[in-house]
Amino acid sequence: MLISLVFTSSSFVSAQQGCAKNSIDVIFTPDSSRRMMVNDPQGLRRTSSHKFVDGIDNSYGQAGVVSRDDNIDFAQELTAYGLLKT
Repeated sequence: MLISLVFTSSSFVSAQQGCAKNSIDVIFTPDSSRRMMVNDPQGLRRTSSHKFVDGIDNSYGQAGVVSRDDNIDFAQELTAYGLLKT
């Protein structure tokens, strides 16, 4: 598998609009093992993650990353989408 996603969802009330909105928090868990140099030499798992985040409205939640192979290589805590845009 190239990338796994963990979604959580909750509703919140927008102060500007006075209506409920859904919040989507996503944890990307890309495979960073050496075999990905063969399975994904173009880095499409990374490109797809960036496109996903870039396509989401900034006010709809947060995203984080846990990069892994046999162990966790690094982790980025949940961060607002607007701060993650490329």
